[in-house]
Amino acid sequence: MSTRSRPKLRGARPLSESRIERNGISPGTSAPGFRLPEVRGGTVCFDDYRGRRVLLVFSDPDCEPCNLLAPHLVALHRCRRDTGVEVLLIGRNGVAANRRKAEEHGFEFDVAVQERWELSREYGAFTTPVAFLIDAAGTVERRMARGFYEIADLARTVSDRRNGRDAGPAEAVAQRVAFSVEGVEYRWADVVDAARASGGWGAVEGRARAALAARQSLIEGDGAPPPADVDAAARRFRYERGLLSGDDTKAWLGRRGLTVADWMEHLRRTVAGRQWDADSGAPAATEDAPGVARAAWVDALCDGTLQALAERLAARLAVHACLQEEGRFPSSPPPVQDVRALDSADRQFRAEVAGLAALADELEWHRLDWLRFDMRLAAFHDEDVAREAALLVRVEGLDLPAAAEQAGVQVESQVLPLHRAPAGLRDRLLGCHPGELIGPVAVGDRFLVISIHDRLPPSIDDDEVRRWAEDGVVRRAVRREMERRVVWHDHL
Repeated sequence: MSTRSRPKLRGARPLSESRIERNGISPGTSAPGFRLPEVRGGTVCFDDYRGRRVLLVFSDPDCEPCNLLAPHLVALHRCRRDTGVEVLLIGRNGVAANRRKAEEHGFEFDVAVQERWELSREYGAFTTPVAFLIDAAGTVERRMARGFYEIADLARTVSDRRNGRDAGPAEAVAQRVAFSVEGVEYRWADVVDAARASGGWGAVEGRARAALAARQSLIEGDGAPPPADVDAAARRFRYERGLLSGDDTKAWLGRRGLTVADWMEHLRRTVAGRQWDADSGAPAATEDAPGVARAAWVDALCDGTLQALAERLAARLAVHACLQEEGRFPSSPPPVQDVRALDSADRQFRAEVAGLAALADELEWHRLDWLRFDMRLAAFHDEDVAREAALLVRVEGLDLPAAAEQAGVQVESQVLPLHRAPAGLRDRLLGCHPGELIGPVAVGDRFLVISIHDRLPPSIDDDEVRRWAEDGVVRRAVRREMERRVVWHDHL
């Protein structure tokens, strides 16, 4: 069946060859002036806004993201005396439709209306919503914000910087009491101070800095994180935390001083970081990247890092309190930034609880889990090829390296503890003996054929086994001290 192509309009050419600016006028450019009708009557003249910073938003009454954005614009307008930023909205598709939207959302700022795209063309913006932050001299401050999330984030950033401070999750959470140890209260700010002293918070900020750089690099390269990937990350986040509804998610975020915009930006940074790591490695991250402090707090709250840091600090303080009770340390708890005192308590506690008798008991308890297997392993992508290699070993008498070589597969040697073996392999290993062949066994997307060279029973004289035993003994002892001495007031 033949198809007829659409007739080409006279003078038509590909969009890529168009000379019309479509990505917004550049920062540093003078914002084009205008005089347009206002929905409540009269006119709006842009020159009347000279001397004030303006968030200029292009909208459409039939645009759903524009409707979602409305409450953010209302909130920004209400705090304009603090921020020094006026909101000015440019609608299209008629005065009547835009007036209805202004009344529906309670807009108290000016809403001007262009006929079609005539003003949008001057600003290089042919979609809605988009926004420009314009300084008091009438110059565009930063690149065009496009879509609900970027504009909401810009509005929040402007609002948060009122009075020269960066409000947000740090303010909402920092002064809440996280836990107490023997009646002494510790706030989330103390948790961060302790992490700063030990280097843990520096790692959090480093990851945030790299993720911000990845996100910015993707934006500048016109390769923003795919919405489908961000949506998948959002679904996974909610599933892992049992957040079944939008209200559940908002409540979870609200307890942590986070907005939906904070959360979505966290997800976009996370996806962007993974995309960069997969494609080209992490981009260069500058020390002065804007927003690092806030992003670090948001990420630490969203991914559980802040809770983990609190648990580590509570454990160290509980250990110190135990030794203090026994007269080994001064009577008052150390400052949370005193890394040396807390490290000293950790070492002494570990030495006392991890004696030979305790280690022997731990070894006996884990004798089966810590059994190790010296093996030769070949991983095949195709199950039939793996079966053929196993037959060459079992029937033809070839050794595994020779059989794998025929399939172009390398054999690797490794010593694998039973407790670290994949679930599908663990039972097979448990019943095998030196000289036996196992497989094919499906593990992930590979099919393993394994030749067992030796079974190595655990011994406390082995450094790795001794470390496992010490870690287990100390972990349980610390848990007991935490149960006795720590009271949690605010779980994140």
